[in-house]
Amino acid sequence: MILKAYNFIASWQLFPEKGTYEKGNRPKSGYFQITTAEDKNYLTINNSWVTLENISYGAKYDIVIDDTFQEFYDKDFATHVRGKVLSSILFEINFIKNEEVVLQVMHTIEPNGYLKVTQTGTKEDGTTF
Repeated sequence: MILKAYNFIASWQLFPEKGTYEKGNRPKSGYFQITTAEDKNYLTINNSWVTLENISYGAKYDIVIDDTFQEFYDKDFATHVRGKVLSSILFEINFIKNEEVVLQVMHTIEPNGYLKVTQTGTKEDGTTF
């Protein structure tokens, strides 16, 4: 499974000015890293960002990318997570709660080598982003 995700095992700097933000505020800076250990069958996703108000946030989690449902550690956000490599330049992660996808994250490696992260979900008022 990890071999399929080989192209994604790297680190990227966030370029906030190039993004579109429909939920939350635009960050001032950020970092996105995907790693794995040689003898492991999972990826570690680690991202952090700083807001324009200089408040730092971050998230780190492990995921097996074999298209199976796995328990997620933050039950308030999602009970399960599922990851799948769709091609050598595209993989998705779905966060699931009450049997519904609450957040879909698409990771796309663009022709210039940049990583594009697209999040799709539902806001608190029921509208989608």
